[in-house]
Amino acid sequence: MNMSEQESNKEKEMTSPTPEEVSRLVVMLRDGISTERRSASIAIGRLALTTRGPSPSRGTIGSSQRSEFPGDYQSYLEAAMSALQDASPEVRREVAYILGEWGDEAAVDIVRRAVFPREGYSPDPETRVRTAATRALSRIGGREAVSILEKLAQDDPSEDVRFNAVSGLASLTM
Repeated sequence: MNMSEQESNKEKEMTSPTPEEVSRLVVMLRDGISTERRSASIAIGRLALTTRGPSPSRGTIGSSQRSEFPGDYQSYLEAAMSALQDASPEVRREVAYILGEWGDEAAVDIVRRAVFPREGYSPDPETRVRTAATRALSRIGGREAVSILEKLAQDDPSEDVRFNAVSGLASLTM
């Protein structure tokens, strides 16, 4: 191992979150007031970039990438589902973003609630939240995400959401 590889490994070890840190953020996301929820969602999103690095898509058209969430994934999904109902559009947007960073197929159903009416849920009225949800679906990938992106590309009232749906479909590989 050369020096740059050793430095990279040390840097990754120093920035990798512990399950305790992640658990604290999930509790804030679930139980905090709106400003705490927003801070927690931003912090969780940053952890994703630190651990995995930026890439246009994690999944493919046919399958989603398995979640690498560094903690109790089910608790995180429950907290994210709750936070998508927050009064603040900034919180909802950040949560949609982090679902794309960490989510797998289990997160697709949660993200869908931000863009489609279903079982008592209406699409989010904020274009920026639906746009973040659209980007999340394109990062997660999989057949269900592709199906949702195809519908959004045709039916969403916002040109920005439709554009991101088409871009998301183009970013997914076979």
